[in-house]
Amino acid sequence: MHFCFWIGYLAIQTWVFSYFLDFSISLLRGCINGVPLLLLAYANIWAVNAFFEKKKYVLYAVAVLLIMIVVTLVRLYVNVSFPSFKTDFGFLEQEESLLIGIILTNILFLIFSAFYQILVNRFVKTRMQANELQIHQEAQLQYLRSQMNPHFLFNTLNNIYSLATVKSDKTAAMVLKLSHLLRYMIYQEDEKFVFLKNEVTLIQDYIDLYKLKSEDDLNVSMHIHGNIEQKLIEPMILIPIVENSFKHSDLETNLNAFIKIDISVEGNHFILKVTNTKNDVLKQKDEVGGVGLNNIRKRLNILNPEHLFVINETEKMFIVNLKLKLAL
Repeated sequence: MHFCFWIGYLAIQTWVFSYFLDFSISLLRGCINGVPLLLLAYANIWAVNAFFEKKKYVLYAVAVLLIMIVVTLVRLYVNVSFPSFKTDFGFLEQEESLLIGIILTNILFLIFSAFYQILVNRFVKTRMQANELQIHQEAQLQYLRSQMNPHFLFNTLNNIYSLATVKSDKTAAMVLKLSHLLRYMIYQEDEKFVFLKNEVTLIQDYIDLYKLKSEDDLNVSMHIHGNIEQKLIEPMILIPIVENSFKHSDLETNLNAFIKIDISVEGNHFILKVTNTKNDVLKQKDEVGGVGLNNIRKRLNILNPEHLFVINETEKMFIVNLKLKLAL
């Protein structure tokens, strides 16, 4: 781009001078004028970076003034050695008019080069900030994921442990289900997007895991509306919401307790509604402060800013609504 600019400048100046002088002299004069202007422009770019961008405006003004004086004197000295020419207005090129022309073109190149470099600096700074933000978000996502996976794993292992202590026949089945879950988490979670169908299967596996540890027939249902095939979604967004409903439900103590999971796909939007009964007296707090729903909210703010995440809580009911745009 710089090369094309200076070649264009040389071509225009040579073309203008060729109306009054021979082409060879016009080309030479264009080159001799171009070199000082080139030095002026890049010296000014250096001054912008060294002083102006660091808010050292006085030093920048001094540097520009020195650059302007040196380049003006050099151009004036060189140009007076060329023959004068008669203009269309009927007068010969004089030193006064030559000096005015040199000063005006110097000022024009100073302004242009300064604005150019300021715009370049702003562009570079914006791009660097965007890259830093992306790196920060990726690091934050990794941190949030590292919080969530142990949380999910430890709860499931506790369930398996409770069966193992009583030598339940369901223990082996639960270990097998858990291995499927872990395999999915290891190989899919680091992906930017995964198939929605796989996330729904993960939910069903978790439900099966929970049911295996109970001797009672738990009232847990999942309903799917719309086509979930070939739809993409951010990984491991849904399972913590479902896990939270199990953790804080009263399935173990209330015969009328239930968990209802409704999944819908409407066009390019995904809707999840999880409803569970609860008993605040029996509600257990996470010893590490609880990372489930707050974790999901933070991840959604990074991954899917246009989401809708609403929690409604009553004395006997806890409802989570999630709506987000699916990846194309």
